[in-house]
Amino acid sequence: MGDYPHAVAACRRALELDPKTPKAHYIAGLALLRDGHSQEAEADLRAELQLDPNSEETQYNLAFVLLQQSRAEEAVPWLEKVVAQDPNHAQANHELGKQLLSDGKTEEAARYLEVAARLTPNLAHVHYQLQSAYRTLGRRADADRELQIYKAIKDKTREPQSPDAKQ
Repeated sequence: MGDYPHAVAACRRALELDPKTPKAHYIAGLALLRDGHSQEAEADLRAELQLDPNSEETQYNLAFVLLQQSRAEEAVPWLEKVVAQDPNHAQANHELGKQLLSDGKTEEAARYLEVAARLTPNLAHVHYQLQSAYRTLGRRADADRELQIYKAIKDKTREPQSPDAKQ
């Protein structure tokens, strides 16, 4: 756990033995991403897609890498592809909604953020972005409701546990 260079090295060894080792590029890509090497992660994720072009998680993680590199115009089609394959992919709905909101496509963004909020009701940042979309659309009551949900989640995560609370 957390030994990303070791994971990458193990994947490289496996790929030397068999260049088509299932998920080796994907695992290396994730390890590189988590270790802060997004350019290398991108290369491995693209290589994995050559072997398994329909892998939703590889597509999603490639989109995430592209977003980290400020390449949203390349990331959005990947996110759309993931959501088309799996309309209940919470992270893809969230990232797509967030990007569309940033691009000023507020109505479309709200639809994706609504799905993300339904699928991940305890993630404060999703509700915050959804309230922002609603406010921009003039849906004040919806925006106020989402803001209250956001605040309730934030307050709940800030509550200190009592010393005798069960862990």
